[in-house]
Amino acid sequence: MANLKTLLLLCAWIAAGIAIPLYDDINLGEHAHSPRALNRIGLGGAFHEINVESSTEQRSRALSNKETASGGAPWSVLVSRILATSSNTSSCDGAAYPNECRTAAQAGPPIFASWAKYDISSMATRAAVVSLMLYESGDFKYNWGHFVSGQTIHTPGKGTRNMQSATYNEEYATFLFGADKVAQAKSSGGADGVLSLVSGDEASFGSAAWFLTTQCTKAVQQGVASGTQAGFEEYITGCIGGTMDDSRIEYWTKAKAAWGVE
Repeated sequence: MANLKTLLLLCAWIAAGIAIPLYDDINLGEHAHSPRALNRIGLGGAFHEINVESSTEQRSRALSNKETASGGAPWSVLVSRILATSSNTSSCDGAAYPNECRTAAQAGPPIFASWAKYDISSMATRAAVVSLMLYESGDFKYNWGHFVSGQTIHTPGKGTRNMQSATYNEEYATFLFGADKVAQAKSSGGADGVLSLVSGDEASFGSAAWFLTTQCTKAVQQGVASGTQAGFEEYITGCIGGTMDDSRIEYWTKAKAAWGVE
C-alpha cells in the first residue's frame, strides 16, 4: 500500500510539472544540481520549499529572464542593447590597441556576470553603468588609460573599462584576489602590475558595477536607479568624480532607450 501511495504521489508531481527531488537536489549551497531555484518536497499537500542554489546563481537566473532572447545565450539581449547604445562596438577594426579592444559580443558575458555578482537588477542602473564604461573606454576600445589632457600618456595603474585610478584598482584587486597577491604584483610590477590583475575581461568589465556598489552611497545608487538625469549626474560628479558633457549625456540617453527606461 505504501508503494502504491508513493507511486500515486510521484504521478501527481509529474502531472503538476513539479521537479521530483533527488538526493543531489537537496544539497543546499552552490553545488546543488537542480536546474530550479526551488524544489518542493512533502506529503499530504504540506509542501516545504528548499533553496538549492546560491544567491548569486538565483540572481543570475532571474536576470537571464530579462536579458535573454528566446533560445539565445543568457546575455544575448544585453549584447543587442550595447550595440543599440553604440554601434562602434560591433567591430575592433582599426582599433589603436587591438589587444585591448572588445566588441559588444565579447563584452556581453562578463558584463552579464557582473549583474549577478554585484546584484545590479535595475534597468536604469544597468543603462548607466554600461554608458559609463562605453564613455570611459572609448566604446570598449581601451582597457588601460592612454591619454592625459589629449596627450598619449599612460598614467601608471589607471585602467579597466571603468578607467579607475591606481588607488581604486588596488582596492578592487584586493577585493577580488586578496592583499597578498596584490602585494606580490605591486612588488614586481608597480601600479601596472596591480592593474594587470584586474585587466582580464571578467574583472575589467565588472569594475563599474563594483565601484557603484562599494564606493557610491546608497543615496547615489538610488538616484541612478531612478533613471533621472539628476541621479545620473550625481553618480558621475559626486561619486565617480568625473565631469558632465554632451557625450556622457548622449551615451546615457541612448542606453536608457536601449534598456527601455523612460
